[in-house]
Amino acid sequence: MNLFNIIRSKYGQDTVKLVRAQEKIVRKAARTRHHRVFALHCKRLNITPKGLQLKCPINPSNAEKIIKDAENRLVRESIRKSTKSIKVLKRQEKEIEQRLDESFNDVRNNNNNRPKPIGVNPSSHVVRGNTRKHLNNVRESEFARVKARQIKKLKWWRQSKENKYKFTNGNRFKWKIVERKWVVNLSSRPLSSDEQNVLSKGLNYAVSGDRNKSRSIEEIIVSTEMICKLDSIPLDEKDTIRGKVTSILKSSKPPLPNLSRTERNAFEGLKKDKEVMILPADKGRATVVINTEDYIYEQHEGIAMGSPVSHLIANIYLESFEEEAIKSADGTIKRHFWRRYVDDVFAIVHKDAPLPLNRHLDSIDPSGKIKFTTEIMSEKQITFLDMIIRIKQDGTLATKVYRKPTHTDQYLDFHSNHPLEHKLSVVNTLVDRANTIVSEEEDKKQELKHIRKALKICNYPKWSVDRVVSKRKEQNSKTSQKNVKERKWRR
Repeated sequence: MNLFNIIRSKYGQDTVKLVRAQEKIVRKAARTRHHRVFALHCKRLNITPKGLQLKCPINPSNAEKIIKDAENRLVRESIRKSTKSIKVLKRQEKEIEQRLDESFNDVRNNNNNRPKPIGVNPSSHVVRGNTRKHLNNVRESEFARVKARQIKKLKWWRQSKENKYKFTNGNRFKWKIVERKWVVNLSSRPLSSDEQNVLSKGLNYAVSGDRNKSRSIEEIIVSTEMICKLDSIPLDEKDTIRGKVTSILKSSKPPLPNLSRTERNAFEGLKKDKEVMILPADKGRATVVINTEDYIYEQHEGIAMGSPVSHLIANIYLESFEEEAIKSADGTIKRHFWRRYVDDVFAIVHKDAPLPLNRHLDSIDPSGKIKFTTEIMSEKQITFLDMIIRIKQDGTLATKVYRKPTHTDQYLDFHSNHPLEHKLSVVNTLVDRANTIVSEEEDKKQELKHIRKALKICNYPKWSVDRVVSKRKEQNSKTSQKNVKERKWRR
């Protein structure tokens, strides 16, 4: 016999209505809960659901920023509203459950003047158990249905974002392809889209949501016990250490996975493939995939690459090399300014001296293997390290940031499982470089605009850049006020 027929014959139509009401609330709670999860994913991925997107009848330069800020607020309001609705639905579900418990327990009153079912007479706890099982099935089926639909939406949005699309300033519905030369495949193995996505995150991308959580906890406990075995630590401090570690392990929550299931499978497949090697590019920040048999590296002379003392030894040698070059230069090579950083030299010489100076530097090394290249100022500007030095019309110098053609604008991905301080240090470094190197205000605005675009591609939220920029402005304001006070005091 059907569950509802049993409830109707044994407990009456009112009880059936209660079960139907709870079933309705369970479905709504499952939908609301997954809508909240979907909104949280949208907030994390910095995308706006279609139902919350806004249209602007005008097209000023800052219209897109205003619309995006409003859409972000709508997403946050959607999360808040869903959280509040879940609490209300839980309370309603609990109230109906209490009424159902009272109805099922009051068998004697519910069976008065009511015909009993033929061939079946289940007890109250069996009927209640079957009702709970039915409601759980309803909850799971509704949750699975909504989840499949939301995953389909998120997959489309992620593919759009990972295919390097972004809005243009002219029209928010026109897309522009952003080239990201972050993966160079030189191997014979074709890379799938998931493998491309994983490799484009960078070789320093830390994967979270490890399945071996219990193993990592065991390693922490074993390490703690090894420390506590040291005789130098007092007994009471050992108990304190154990207590603090236990408290941290109990209260800590594992980070959410930052790779999808297909991306994780692609990641594991690349790790197991011994026929290819994944290496960083020699110039620029990119990931190179190459056949293992094609990768051959032999160093025949020089100091070891990667050694912590190699940089120091190279600098000492170049310092002696520089002294010998300056001392042995003849009078025809006139230099008015000379500054060196490792193997890069910025020099101001006579217009006829660059080629003789280059030949002289190439002749210093007895082996003849150290050769120099010369870059001469063109159109009143020249590059040195990460700077472009330009001569202005009034004769003064202006500087701004220089990026080599091999530069890819790839930085630590914000979704990587790194501490937040490490990610914000990327923003600090870029903003500080802009404030230090760039001398003109207009160039500084363009540099900050470039930083925002590059970090947006690396999934950095808008607040991360705004916080650093406002903090630096506040520090500069305090410094200028302090300098003004010092000048007044000296007077």
